[in-house]
Amino acid sequence: MKLNSQNYRIVTGLLTLTILFIINISWILRDEFTLILYDSNHRRNRVRNENHVKNNTAMQSSSEEIVLLDECGRRHHLIGPTIDAAMMEDNDNSFCSKEHELAVQQCSSPGSNTVLHFRKQIQEPIPFSVQRIPEPIRSSTMVNSSTIPRYRLLAKCQTLSDYLDSIKYGTRVWDINPEDLGNNHNMSESIELEKKPSRFVPSKCFVPVLPPSPEEICNILNRFSHIFIDGDSLSRHLRQTLIMVMRGGEWSRGAVMSNNHETNELCSCDGQYSENHKCRQFDDYFTSPMMSPLDIPQWNRNTDNNNDASYTGLCNNLITPMTGGGGLEETRKSMFQLGYSENLRRKSDIPWDQIQCENNNYRGLFLTVQGGLHFQNNATTTFYTKLYPIMSNPTYFKCLELKKVQLVWIGATAQSRLLDSDYIHQSREYAIEFNREIKSLILNSGLPGSDKIIFMDWWNMTADSQTSDGLHSLMDVNLAKVSQLLYLMDRLVEQDFT
Repeated sequence: MKLNSQNYRIVTGLLTLTILFIINISWILRDEFTLILYDSNHRRNRVRNENHVKNNTAMQSSSEEIVLLDECGRRHHLIGPTIDAAMMEDNDNSFCSKEHELAVQQCSSPGSNTVLHFRKQIQEPIPFSVQRIPEPIRSSTMVNSSTIPRYRLLAKCQTLSDYLDSIKYGTRVWDINPEDLGNNHNMSESIELEKKPSRFVPSKCFVPVLPPSPEEICNILNRFSHIFIDGDSLSRHLRQTLIMVMRGGEWSRGAVMSNNHETNELCSCDGQYSENHKCRQFDDYFTSPMMSPLDIPQWNRNTDNNNDASYTGLCNNLITPMTGGGGLEETRKSMFQLGYSENLRRKSDIPWDQIQCENNNYRGLFLTVQGGLHFQNNATTTFYTKLYPIMSNPTYFKCLELKKVQLVWIGATAQSRLLDSDYIHQSREYAIEFNREIKSLILNSGLPGSDKIIFMDWWNMTADSQTSDGLHSLMDVNLAKVSQLLYLMDRLVEQDFT
């Protein structure tokens, strides 16, 4: 049967309406799945938290002294039948460090914390993401099925699996209980929640969210010869934060990697994580593919204790005095090196010629790899572009054999629902599936050491957290990421996981 022009238009119109109807139905089903997934995650995490509290309570029935850790990693001695018997080693529990206290003071006053819009030249005032430490919950009666604890004392993670699970299944908590918002927790409420400061609570055992002292950080990093960070803008922010906490002093500007006056004026506090081009100004040291901490300027720190007036770099606690001069250069040769690669759509530029695992003095390589956003979250493309060239490299094989390399894969995080319409391939559902597929590709690759790769899953830690643009997390999340990697490095070297 031939269609005349009028019939053709009718048929075409009906087909168009049918297609639009199918698309609308698919979006409705996706949203319903999102609601089920989100609520399921929170219910599961709440049950995990409640079970952990019950386990803590059972532990206390023993007359032995029990040591639990607070959010800062400070020890609480539990003696007696109740958690209320906890005694802190430090009575001031509002802040974990002088840097933490100074950041809250500088960035919490009205108008002091602004984020430059990533496209428009508009500074948007927001609440500072880093907060004081809440009073830890010491009584199991304060946690039940209708409340989410703001913070709990937690035992030290005994195994690597426990540590990673405690991160993966942790939850974000607010001063208001998300359940108070009503039973219909939908996308709009998620968008409202991410405007408010929140904190991350691990699920089962202690996980740090704030870093140790700059001196301790340098000591941890120096247990390796090379620390290499490969990834996109999310890994760049992680690297900026690592340098910020190595500097110490003022976190409010410590993640700025340029002496540019305008950048320092416009991009402070949480604004350091804006992707506006004015906040992405970097001096040469930061763009160098491999750098010594001695080459990183220390303008945010008090250097009164520095005996070498010419020294302006970081980690001066690692400098050892040597007779006859040359102490600084000798330290440079033996000190760890920080490397990075930001080849968004190409393989990593790891300087394998500098990785000398067969040298007895070589302390090892700690390598983090992250990506996917610039591959449309296609797990197969990401794996074969970013991971396979590393896992199949002969130098990597040799380092594996000598137990001098640790590869950490950093999974996809949770973006804001505000971005789903423009970046559906980065939605939370796609991120979860991407993480599952990447893990499967690694474990089924058949390559040596595939079972030794550590999977760092920060999806829960980033879901509904504050961001600069819906994707890039602010200072609190980046501090937590750096702290968790440092803690992991320290315990791996100490072989402290059972």
